[in-house]
Amino acid sequence: MKKGISLIALIITIIVIIILAVITIFGVNGVIEKAREAKILQEISNEKEIVSTAIAQAKREINNFNEETLGKALGNITGVDETYVFADSDNLAVQFKKTERYYLVDKDGLIEGPIEKIDDEYAGDLSKGGEYDGSKDKPYQINCIEDLVAFSIMTNGGNEELGLKKDGFNNKYIELTRTLDFNSIFSYNEYTSDKYGDLNTDSTLEDIKTELTKTNEGCIGFTPIYNFGGTLDGKKNEIRNIYICNPKEAGLFDNAWPYPSLTVRNLGLTGKIISLLGSAGAFLSYGPRYF
Repeated sequence: MKKGISLIALIITIIVIIILAVITIFGVNGVIEKAREAKILQEISNEKEIVSTAIAQAKREINNFNEETLGKALGNITGVDETYVFADSDNLAVQFKKTERYYLVDKDGLIEGPIEKIDDEYAGDLSKGGEYDGSKDKPYQINCIEDLVAFSIMTNGGNEELGLKKDGFNNKYIELTRTLDFNSIFSYNEYTSDKYGDLNTDSTLEDIKTELTKTNEGCIGFTPIYNFGGTLDGKKNEIRNIYICNPKEAGLFDNAWPYPSLTVRNLGLTGKIISLLGSAGAFLSYGPRYF
């Protein structure tokens, strides 16, 4: 009996020593943080497994999957009100309501995520509250679609109501910090906002995502960046699904060549650009009409 008690005491002592060692190395706060991180990683792993299982179930039922069948399969696994499925650009987005995490599922069933929704206090401000000044060392930042819209507005004369001054950004540096997709809600800070007004000039005020992606007759989509004289570095990111329908020359940039000169590098661009009267190109207002 005494031997049994002694063995238990020894085990307890070893456990206490291990705990004290961990606390010594990481501190109490460090241990708590490590435990929290481990919990989050486990939750993410479980959520991805749930989505993967739901995809397999949806594919078995109809030999494919879509918004409706994936939503039904997820409901069977998690409960009807635990998840939400919706179309997002070329993907399906899955939201776990309890954790507020999102995952994207492409047409082949590949899962990406979790995807973070932008929460930018300075959306529409390229200086991000004055932290960046457009110099080579502190280039202006484009983090969301709102930043692109502000960029366009400023080069096209500015907007006093929005606090955006006219600026051609001559000899200034700007960086695109991540890939932006006009068709994805995750590329906007607040895709339901109508703050920027009737961007597509169809005389109907709608949310910013609709304003920029609506292709009805009379909708101009995104207004090209005008007379830009600086450097835009895409940092190997892309601008996806842009729509421009311009009554004159059309491209991501307008009236930018031969003066002022601009530099665009490490940037991918996809979408549809239409010129009604002039020429159309991807980056500049000449070249191929579609890309």
